[in-house]
Amino acid sequence: MKKRKKDSLSGSEVQKWLLNLVIFCLTVVVVGFIFSMISKYTSNKDKINLSTIDEIYGSPEDLIGYKRFLDTKVEVLNGCGVNGLAHKFSNFLRKEGFDVLYIGNADRMNYSRTLVIDRGGDSKKLAEFLKVMKLDRSRVVPRKSSDYNIDISIILGRDYKDLPVYNDVLSISEEF
Repeated sequence: MKKRKKDSLSGSEVQKWLLNLVIFCLTVVVVGFIFSMISKYTSNKDKINLSTIDEIYGSPEDLIGYKRFLDTKVEVLNGCGVNGLAHKFSNFLRKEGFDVLYIGNADRMNYSRTLVIDRGGDSKKLAEFLKVMKLDRSRVVPRKSSDYNIDISIILGRDYKDLPVYNDVLSISEEF
């Protein structure tokens, strides 16, 4: 009687076959990663030489110097009910270098006149703010408070279109 040849694979042959399949798959993945890495580094024509970054953007000290009022913390409040008004003014103030911490609505929406509330009591910060906003001291209301983390609050009233910086505010893009 002849012995019949087994048509099925034995358990050890299946394990070898699966192991070879796993090795093949891992090889394909590794080769793909290598190809991706090589193509990324050879095709990137927009590389920036870090040694020339100061020539392009200026030194970090120059960039910080541009934000000259960064230590002045400001809140911008809408007191007239015009949608997005506080956001537009905050963009202007951020562009000028102020640290705008809060944007929102005032306690009421019927302010006829824009007011500047001096919360920190720092006359230098207040003077800088008034100069940038091109406002006079008649709009200032002193409300010094040590537990308030804001130096200056501005409440935008119905006269916002008459403010000297209004056209500058409108020219600022929404990126800030």
